[in-house]
Amino acid sequence: MSDGLDTTPTISRGERARRQRAIDFARGSVRYEGLIPSPEGEKINQRFIAGEITIDEALAEVEALGGPHINEQDSAPAISTEERAKRQRAVDFARGSVRFEGFILDAQTEALFARYIDGDLDRPGLNAAILRYCGIDQATDSEEASN
Repeated sequence: MSDGLDTTPTISRGERARRQRAIDFARGSVRYEGLIPSPEGEKINQRFIAGEITIDEALAEVEALGGPHINEQDSAPAISTEERAKRQRAVDFARGSVRFEGFILDAQTEALFARYIDGDLDRPGLNAAILRYCGIDQATDSEEASN
């Protein structure tokens, strides 16, 4: 920038959150298909979320990578098909319960559930991740409960 002006687009917190949800949804979609975004694709995603580029620019950059910007996962999930189905039913039940109460799960919670279904998290790991996301420190809470 020779004139010293910052030409980075400024986006609102709401727009940033909308972009994050869109990328989280896309990530979940490709993970569901057994794929993961490449590091190059993730860099483009982060620039889009930050407001540095538009969606059209992001798509053009992904296309310019010249090859697949999504990598197949290296190994099969560590859980059985039956376990995956059991986890999916549990998540569907939880999602339905939340919706019945008039709420919806946000993108970060959905991403945690996807990791649980995929076998990346076990049940205690899922619980801990959700509590961390909610800002609850389990060690502090368990210490307070014992006092």
